[in-house]
Amino acid sequence: MTDASISARKLDLGRVVRDTIAVLKKQAPLMFGASALLYLPVYLGSVLYTQSMMKASTSGDPTAALHVAASPFYWLLVLLGIFLGSFMYGFQLSLSIGELEGRPPTGQEAIQVGLKRCLPVFAASILFGLGVALGAVLLIVPGIILGIMWSVTLPAIVERGEVFAGFGHSRNLTRGNRWRIFGLLVATVIVMGVVQSILTALAGGSIVNTGQPPLTALVVIAIYSAAVAAIFMALLGALYVQLRELKGRGGESVAQVFS
Repeated sequence: MTDASISARKLDLGRVVRDTIAVLKKQAPLMFGASALLYLPVYLGSVLYTQSMMKASTSGDPTAALHVAASPFYWLLVLLGIFLGSFMYGFQLSLSIGELEGRPPTGQEAIQVGLKRCLPVFAASILFGLGVALGAVLLIVPGIILGIMWSVTLPAIVERGEVFAGFGHSRNLTRGNRWRIFGLLVATVIVMGVVQSILTALAGGSIVNTGQPPLTALVVIAIYSAAVAAIFMALLGALYVQLRELKGRGGESVAQVFS
């Protein structure tokens, strides 16, 4: 098959959605359970701590946010969240990719993948955030471009285990389909944002942020964010598997990661 014929094959967004739903149906206990155990406590803890610090500051003090940023405990929570999130991403992506490959790993096997890929995913998360943030400073558009180019870096690292190779593999896989990926991610963010606004309003918060939301709304947002994390990892896994099929397989299967 020529390069031209390969590049002509386009991403089927409908299939990405169907595959995402299929993964969530079959792996729901492990996918959502991991988010509940690893994502939810740290997220809720950091939000509550930030809220308490803001309340403790003088009312109307414009430097209140600086007090939070200067807190070592706050940054400890951030690093803990990134580290636990890195393990969770590896765990959930191994479930997603394996399910779509027809060889779903057991919970124990997915844990092994999560542990094995935790540090590479951690490093990639930091580099991804810094790269996109730097690009965003340069008139926003470069940051968006980098984000789309690197959109399947994490699943590539879960499969291959190499940080910089994962960025390069994502760049190659997304070539020719970046507008479709951009549309998919924008639509996903819009839908999830609308759902969050509705849930927040129903929980007693406000769709328009006019201050600190009540505790009930914070808890609802935290639970919803944990669920979104699982959904997004299933989506990334589905996106990665199809892009890899369009460009040729390469790399290890999930079953080979811990063999």
